[in-house]
Amino acid sequence: MPKAQRQKGLRNENKVKDMHIELGIPTTRISAPYKPGPDLELIINGTQLRGEVKARRDGSGWKTIKKWIENADCLYLVEDREPPLVCLRWDTYRRLVTHKEARDGPLPKM
Repeated sequence: MPKAQRQKGLRNENKVKDMHIELGIPTTRISAPYKPGPDLELIINGTQLRGEVKARRDGSGWKTIKKWIENADCLYLVEDREPPLVCLRWDTYRRLVTHKEARDGPLPKM
């Protein structure tokens, strides 16, 4: 992997790590060049999670996802015989993990 790609990956992993730390969520970067596996390890409400960070300059690979989630807070991606994947907007995720309301008030109760 060229040096520029490694630097870009490191920059984006640190960006996401720092965003979590700003929310008060303990987060550690655990990736290393040529090491397979997740990039971040974080603890949310006592639960340890491992996360993968992907970055694309033009958003290739997730333009359809952005279109699908356009006016929603989250997106459920369902594949036959597989558990759904959940995609959240950062603001929705931030509200969930910090228990803080958005500027426009709480999510409606169902």
